[in-house]
Amino acid sequence: MAQTNLLYWGNNQHSLLAPQNQKAFNRPQSSLLPHNITDLSASEKHVTFITSDGSLYTYGLNLDGRLGIGAKPDVRCSVASPFRVKLPAEAVKVKCGFSHTCVQLSNDEFYAWGLGDYGALGTG
Repeated sequence: MAQTNLLYWGNNQHSLLAPQNQKAFNRPQSSLLPHNITDLSASEKHVTFITSDGSLYTYGLNLDGRLGIGAKPDVRCSVASPFRVKLPAEAVKVKCGFSHTCVQLSNDEFYAWGLGDYGALGTG
């Protein structure tokens, strides 16, 4: 199985950087992820990435439904391990906003979820 070496540093609130370690990192740290990552995006409170097979994973704080894991949007919970989001086609690109996530699929459809303030989800 392919792996990705990820370098990270900063505040580790909500286990964004290192799920097993809850402290801040002032210098770059290295971690091997058991996925071949092709695209990655992070915001202040959540991280998303796409693997070489087109799967989308999210983790971090699920406030406002920004992780896309099916929990009620008003439920505030932290997800420390990457969770695979169910999508109708392979993910190609992903971007995190402050409280939302947008993904482009291989069939050129776009999906967005989370807090839709100021038109962030493209729904008007």
